[in-house]
Amino acid sequence: AMEAASTPMVRSQASNDMHRDVPTKTQSRSSSTTSRGSHSSNLGKGSESIHTTGKGHLSKKGWLRKQYQRLGLIKGWHRRYFVISDGLIQYFKKPLAATRGQALLCEGCRVKFSGYDEVHQNYPFTVVFPSPKTPDLQAAADTMRDAKSWVSVIEANIAMVSELEQESVAYG
Repeated sequence: AMEAASTPMVRSQASNDMHRDVPTKTQSRSSSTTSRGSHSSNLGKGSESIHTTGKGHLSKKGWLRKQYQRLGLIKGWHRRYFVISDGLIQYFKKPLAATRGQALLCEGCRVKFSGYDEVHQNYPFTVVFPSPKTPDLQAAADTMRDAKSWVSVIEANIAMVSELEQESVAYG
């Protein structure tokens, strides 16, 4: 398999967060009925949307928890607003805020999902990147249904970018 031409991760040197990038000054995203209210633990209800784009590939927006580390030690979970579309996963502190981090999916990426985590009382999943230099992205949903939906959309995006990478090798 051929390596992707672009790097799968963008991050700043000053960041302790492994999937953080340099914030952008403007965001071109428009908000259509997003939940802006409380920090309740019920993240999934009414705060997500799924859209079909282009050739039936999916995009999704909504609240998840992202695992964070300090000095290589797992410290906990941050509530983040995630957007996935066209093979790019981005997350924000809140909708329309500056990007906190992003990950570009590529051929060889996969998603691991093992069900309910009793300790943290959530449904975690991990996006695993093929390069050992790129850290895994660990996120969690509050419900099984929401977790399965995110995993499905991420897998559809991985399939799409893998297909595009194979086409570019075959026709490039």
